[in-house]
Amino acid sequence: MSVNQATMVHQEILDPSLVRLNIDPPRDFSSLLDLLAEMLDDAGRLVDRAVYRSDIYARETEGSTYMGQGIGIPHAKSSGVRAASVCVLRLARPMTYQSHGESGPVDKVFAIAVPADAGTQHLRILAKIARMLVDEAFMAEFEASESADHLVELIANRL
Repeated sequence: MSVNQATMVHQEILDPSLVRLNIDPPRDFSSLLDLLAEMLDDAGRLVDRAVYRSDIYARETEGSTYMGQGIGIPHAKSSGVRAASVCVLRLARPMTYQSHGESGPVDKVFAIAVPADAGTQHLRILAKIARMLVDEAFMAEFEASESADHLVELIANRL
């Protein structure tokens, strides 16, 4: 697969419609999931918004998706998902993120949604995002980015 083909595949997972920068923080975790489900649904990536939300909550019962250092990574495999996707939110100020008994301030959200039959795709995406988040150069560029297009290019090249 060429670099251009790989970039196109990754851009199918993340496109500018799935990125929000410097937005007001959702008031709570439920509102965050509402926003993510709306973004995914508006982008045509969900089959059933209610099933997706239910599967995200089910995943939350298995373990925390709060990563510390201002980062939350809600994720789930779901029959409510049509196409593997990553949503990226950079909040104007932190929200209180609550996950599986943990809570803390979060201003960066990387949400992963994959179809129920996607095997381990969500784990591969999660591992790649985790590697990005410990890369200081990536994080500096992430924080400085002023456009969804730039963030898509920055992230898609690493997925």
